[in-house]
Amino acid sequence: MNDSNRISIVFDVDGTLIDSDGFDAACFVEVVRKVVGDVVIHNDWRLYRHATDAGILSQIIATACP
Repeated sequence: MNDSNRISIVFDVDGTLIDSDGFDAACFVEVVRKVVGDVVIHNDWRLYRHATDAGILSQIIATACP
């Protein structure tokens, strides 16, 4: 494979290259509401016990469906 055929994929998980936190958060909220329904989702992610997608989703579902 010569150099002209290489493909690179760059993941910017910490905002170093672009500031996409707002866009990422909006997408997450939209998808959760499409799947779970009209649930309360805090926009301050520090309010959740576990600051991961799975942790936040678990807490949202536990709160919405006690």
